[in-house]
Amino acid sequence: MYIDYVPSAGGITYAKVMESFRDRQSRVRKRAILYLGRVIDAEKRIFRNKTDGVFHLSEDLKTKIPTAADLVVDIKRKNSKDPERLLDFGDSFFLNAFLEQYGFLELAKSLPYGNSDSICALLHFYVLTKKANSHARLWMQGNYCSILYPKANLTSQRISDILEAVGTESSYQNFFRNYLDVVPQRGTERKAATIDESLSYSDGILIDSTGLPNSIRFPITAVSNHNGAISEEVRLIYVTQQSSGRPLYMRYVPGNVIDASTLVATMAELKALHIKTRFVILDAGYVTENNLKTLAQSKVSFLSRLPENRKLFKNTVSQNRALLEQESNLCRYNQRLVYIKRIKTEIIPEVDGYLYLGLDIAERYAQIRRLGKIANEDNLSMTQINERMKNQGIFCLVSSRKIAVDKVLPLYYTRQAIEQIFDIGKGFASFVPLHVQKETTFRGHLLFTFLAAAILKEIQCKANEMNLDIDSLFECLHNQKCKVFPSVTIPQEKNKEQNQIYDKFNIKVPTTISKGL
Repeated sequence: MYIDYVPSAGGITYAKVMESFRDRQSRVRKRAILYLGRVIDAEKRIFRNKTDGVFHLSEDLKTKIPTAADLVVDIKRKNSKDPERLLDFGDSFFLNAFLEQYGFLELAKSLPYGNSDSICALLHFYVLTKKANSHARLWMQGNYCSILYPKANLTSQRISDILEAVGTESSYQNFFRNYLDVVPQRGTERKAATIDESLSYSDGILIDSTGLPNSIRFPITAVSNHNGAISEEVRLIYVTQQSSGRPLYMRYVPGNVIDASTLVATMAELKALHIKTRFVILDAGYVTENNLKTLAQSKVSFLSRLPENRKLFKNTVSQNRALLEQESNLCRYNQRLVYIKRIKTEIIPEVDGYLYLGLDIAERYAQIRRLGKIANEDNLSMTQINERMKNQGIFCLVSSRKIAVDKVLPLYYTRQAIEQIFDIGKGFASFVPLHVQKETTFRGHLLFTFLAAAILKEIQCKANEMNLDIDSLFECLHNQKCKVFPSVTIPQEKNKEQNQIYDKFNIKVPTTISKGL
């Protein structure tokens, strides 16, 4: 066998593996047995084609071997344009400085892939754009990220390799151990906030889930019926720090697994990672007798909304509704007035706790207005209308802790922080995968979205102080360009808004940036 090199009219050399043989008339013939494609390096036997990408051919000319992840192939096409010399600068320079300042850059580089430039460039793409990964190579060509990480390879094939490499279970566990070492070092330390005479929620966590609708054909995509909405999806579970809203942990389950059944495993994984779980705020979907008993046995305090279809809810309302609207039960929450009564009771057999029966006055009248419309459409009788009006605006929270009545709603609604993470993830960090074929690749995608969401959450906290949302901040920085010369990159002048952002984040922009720095 031998390699046949065939130059083309355009100056490009192609190759294939040939073998010689004798036909029945003993004449020497030759035939192609392996197409190699374009020759990248004939001496090292490196080739490239559409099917296999860039690969190395073994000495026996039989096996295609993947090249090293940090191999950079500079292929200049016929009639190709010179590389762009005026690049988008501010957003990627700002983000890179921020990642380095807050410890995220080293965290990304610790991910198990041979080309750290590709890892860092892909993380920039996840944070700075909302596009599918198939657009990453074109994005990088016009962005300063190509100067920051010159060895990065963001072709579709290499991105799949990256996601598959970081999507293994061992990679996940190592990542979260390293990530949790970084979390306490960022921003302020956890602050104690009194919720009654003796307890604090400084170590509280929030747990909730969201659906990732998709039609990818692997086992974790399943038909889900969540709050009456039916879709094919994966359920993504997030755990966030209650005091800061920072994401702490992530796991996923098939779409047909109900939320209530995931809590025990989630708590066990948190314990294995040594994440403190003395207090947890839950969505109402997690409130089951088994879950509450598990939390009580683990000495984990909890707070959640009690679903209206529970017998405990109905009994509490029937026994206490008449005495709820009293001056002693009246509280303020933001600009709303709410009646709240604390009731000590047995939540589940052998587990004592507290119920917080409430009446939201504004919500009551809003529900009554909606009831008036429904009553006309459904021809309800006055008896039916009166019966439904009795409990409009009524809610009930359940907790294993004795919480000050005027603190219970502010404490419960800190769970909105996890909704903000989901908003960030779906709106900016591309939670929903569009082009993955394997579960391992999907897991790698989720890990990048988790890290991107954590980064965006940190940036959002400071951006809010400037009355800027994330979109506005990055759009403003994106407009700052840089000129690229053979040995130096020169950032263009900053405007007033860009200066304010850099100053707020304590980031300095040099006048010139030498090549290789």
